Amino acid sequence: MAGWLSELVRICVWGFVSGAAAMLLYLVTSDQESIVVLKKETSDLRKRMLKEDLPYNEVMNLMKENLLVSFRFLRKVLTPSLLASIPVLLIALWLGAFLTYTLPENSESVSMDIVPPDSELSFKPENRFIKHGDKVYFLPGKNADPVSILSNKGLVYSGRPDNGPVSVVYKRQWWNTLVENGAGYIEPESPAQEIRWNFPRKLFLESVPAWVATWEFPFFFSVFIVAFVLKVVLRIQ
Repeated sequence: MAGWLSELVRICVWGFVSGAAAMLLYLVTSDQESIVVLKKETSDLRKRMLKEDLPYNEVMNLMKENLLVSFRFLRKVLTPSLLASIPVLLIALWLGAFLTYTLPENSESVSMDIVPPDSELSFKPENRFIKHGDKVYFLPGKNADPVSILSNKGLVYSGRPDNGPVSVVYKRQWWNTLVENGAGYIEPESPAQEIRWNFPRKLFLESVPAWVATWEFPFFFSVFIVAFVLKVVLRIQ
């Protein structure tokens, strides 16, 4: 879609796709008939509890029964709901990795932080980094070559943080088998735990608050719209 749709439209399309996948996955993995029965039981119990002049013992019994039905309902919907969240979460992780940040305008530098700090680090190539006292600044570039960070014990990191760009790198984790970090990873033996680049946030809308202009709002709003439509049309409980 990259050749003929803008990034904003593609974000909405991914929202529609993942929202539809989530609702359909929930539909096929949930016991809809049992959920309907439990909802009716809950409704009937609440109506009985609202009757006037009920003896105290009967009210307590109804509350206990309502609580038991609620737990049965939770057991019915919990696993299908967790499974249904997977398509949305996977695509949200991918969007978060590659569409959250952008390169600064006019080839400006961005500050970077290494956790924990280490004053003995060296940076290659040297023309991509600027040191001001204890602060280090990075000069990003589109399609630029990889950079390296080294300590006196060896390589700490080698990769392309401006590939995306990506604001943080870390040591490879289990979830990276599902979603790769395009900027690479810190070496396993390195004492560094995180390296952060303060890239500016990428905005897709103008003249709106910043929290609306980033990818999160159009994506999750699209997920909500398609999920609501499918819930109504297919009568999903």
